[in-house]
Amino acid sequence: MSSTKEEEHVFSCYEITEECVKEALEEDKGRSAKLLSWKTENFTKKGDNYMTVVKSLKVKYKSDQRENEKSYVTKTLGHNPMKAFRDITKMGFHKEAQFYSEVAPALNVQLTEVGQLPLRIPACYYTSLELKEEVIILEDLRSRGFQMYDRRKEMDVAHITLVLKELARLHASSFLLRSNDGYENLEEVYKFITVDWINLNDESIKFSRELFEGFIENAVAILNKVGKYKQAIDWLNKLKPNVHTKVEEQLMQKSPQFSVICHGDCWNNNTLFRYNDKGHPAEVVLLDLQLTRIASLATDLNYLTFTSLEGLDRRKNINSYLKTYYMTFQEILEAGGLKMPFTYEELLEEYKAKHVFGIMSALEIVPLVVGEASEVPDYGNISEGGTDSFVQKQRDNMLQMFEKNPLLRQRFLPIFEDIIDGDIS
Repeated sequence: MSSTKEEEHVFSCYEITEECVKEALEEDKGRSAKLLSWKTENFTKKGDNYMTVVKSLKVKYKSDQRENEKSYVTKTLGHNPMKAFRDITKMGFHKEAQFYSEVAPALNVQLTEVGQLPLRIPACYYTSLELKEEVIILEDLRSRGFQMYDRRKEMDVAHITLVLKELARLHASSFLLRSNDGYENLEEVYKFITVDWINLNDESIKFSRELFEGFIENAVAILNKVGKYKQAIDWLNKLKPNVHTKVEEQLMQKSPQFSVICHGDCWNNNTLFRYNDKGHPAEVVLLDLQLTRIASLATDLNYLTFTSLEGLDRRKNINSYLKTYYMTFQEILEAGGLKMPFTYEELLEEYKAKHVFGIMSALEIVPLVVGEASEVPDYGNISEGGTDSFVQKQRDNMLQMFEKNPLLRQRFLPIFEDIIDGDIS
């Protein structure tokens, strides 16, 4: 037996073992598959991942007297100098592993029983949550032609439509599940999914509060540099002292008709697309489920539209986009014999009511989206008590990017149009 390891991520605290590779292979190919050799390789770059160490796992095996090769994707839990970030990443890793092992199978049963396709997420072949042995082994979707979308580009109509439809399927499937005996209270069935990074413990609360306040300070610095954004600056300064409370309220306060299992982190970087012969997107897969939560479906919609769409497109076409989402949601519920719990007008109002979360998400994500690798802040190296210096470094990068990177101006300034036009209080 042979194994080869490429250079490990600087914060990786656990190496893949032969035993977990065997178990993943047997789960995928059956117990007759015999592992011959394996190796891990780096294939992501800075800016692609923030909470886990992601690698490619190349496996050679023997089955039916033939030698074969298969590629998988491994996710391991990284190690960060700051306790708050370590706690958050561990929480997220555990949530993702349990989503794959417990939640996704239950949701897929609901979908397939009403004649729908399973959720478009990677197949999961192995999970371990043992201390210092945390690992997830997933399908390598590149083998089916899926590829990352350019995170520096806003999604066009064809791409965002696929993502909205898949989000609707995810959200609606939890309504189907909730209609079953014993699943009426999903928070009790899946208690792990109610844990959230914004209020995990005292350290995470302090960390998230400092981040939110820092993102507002960075935005104000940019707007002051640009000028002509006094109304948005006043709104941000008014929000700053209570921003953590406001975001927490938007995530935690649930109206029954909108409460679903959310992706939590649905933006450009966490999607893969397969294209047809004409180069048009034909299918999407949702990735990175570390921030799944039970919350208003409008939090996912705000997160996606504020981080992954150009501002003018979002504002001009939001009715069309939300109607696409609504119709897909309705299709799934009707297949299961359920009535829609809300009207389209109520969906639109709920979407607008969660704009603070959308704006705060964009203040963090958009600079990451449009930045070059050298301009992307390294969450993996935040030191204990170093949130201020981290935010300051991001601010310095943003001010420099504003001079030389037209994408930042193009994507960042339209975030505040809803404030200026009075669409948000």
